[in-house]
This record gives sequence, C-alpha cells and structure tokens, in this order.
Amino acid sequence: MNVNEFKSGYRAHLFLNQRVKKLKEDVENLYYQISGVKGIKYDRIPSSLDPRLVEQNKLDILDQIEEKLAEIKYIEAHQSYFNMILEKFSEEELDLLNRIYIKGERYEDVAQDLNYSVGGLFKVIERMIKEKLN
Repeated sequence: MNVNEFKSGYRAHLFLNQRVKKLKEDVENLYYQISGVKGIKYDRIPSSLDPRLVEQNKLDILDQIEEKLAEIKYIEAHQSYFNMILEKFSEEELDLLNRIYIKGERYEDVAQDLNYSVGGLFKVIERMIKEKLN
C-alpha cells in the first residue's frame, strides 16, 4: 500500500465501519422478526395465516440474515489489515487525518493552525503515513 492508496482507503475504512454497524443492526432486527421478541412489524406475516407462508417468511428472513452476515465477515476481514496500520498512529496524528480527509478542512486552514506552510503540511502528512506503512 502506498500513501495515495492509504488516503483513499482511510475514507473508505470509516465508511465501511459504519456499514458493518448498520448491517449488524439489520441482523439484530431480522432475528427479532423471527423470534417475535420485538413489537409487531408490518412486513411480518401474521401467525394466523397459512403456516407454509409463515415458514417461507422465516426462511426468507434467514436468507437475508445469512447474506448480511457474509457481508460483515467479508468487510471485517478486509478491515483488519487497515486497523493494524491505524493502531500505529497517535491520537494527534489521527485527528490531523480526520480534519483533512474526513471533515474536509482546507489544507490552508489546518496548516495555519499548526504553524506550517501548506507545502510543509503536505510533507509532514506524507512522511507520517509512509512511516506507518513501513
């Protein structure tokens, strides 16, 4: 992985973390639909209907759960490598990355806050990332 791949991967990493969180919530809700623990859902088939329809609904939900769990497993496997890299960064370094690559602050503003020139800030970031990737 080079510096540019890291920069684009950093944004994707945070997005994928949110995706995993959403998928886990979806799986939990689907389990509730099957178990009946949660309140009535409009998309659930009432148990007074034909038992074959109820069983088919449960099978459909189990298929959805299986698909979501497979996606979670895939994302988490790919995220583990990126997590190992991120563990090498200090809190201040991650804050700097977040300001620029996540919050979208302008390099000029961040450089001014840190008493760097814009070119100096670029060099600091490049050096910092290269150091963590090696």
